[in-house]
Amino acid sequence: MSPEPPPPTTRPTSGCPKDHVIVVFGATGDLAKRELLPGLFHLAEAGLLPPSYRIVGTARSRGAPSEAGFKEHARQAVAEFGTTKPEGEAWKTFEDTLAFATADTYDAAASGQTETAL
Repeated sequence: MSPEPPPPTTRPTSGCPKDHVIVVFGATGDLAKRELLPGLFHLAEAGLLPPSYRIVGTARSRGAPSEAGFKEHARQAVAEFGTTKPEGEAWKTFEDTLAFATADTYDAAASGQTETAL
């Protein structure tokens, strides 16, 4: 007699997770540019992110952008690698959730920036 199959995976019935903060370490790197930022925008457009969320990008202080620079980096990433273009109200709403903080473990001031953003 064969073993019983495992129970099916249960999914939340609401369709969206509860409000939360998403921290993207290495937010100026290639993985974030090609996959993470376009993917998060796609989820936001599809209504699969909670009504209230925040995306905090972090990178080491050397060459790290300002918050405005990070938002522009995200826009360019979505334009180049996303399935839809970063335009209109959907982009504006998504862009408003973006924040950036330097995450240099050797710099106490930079660590404080990350804590403030969270």
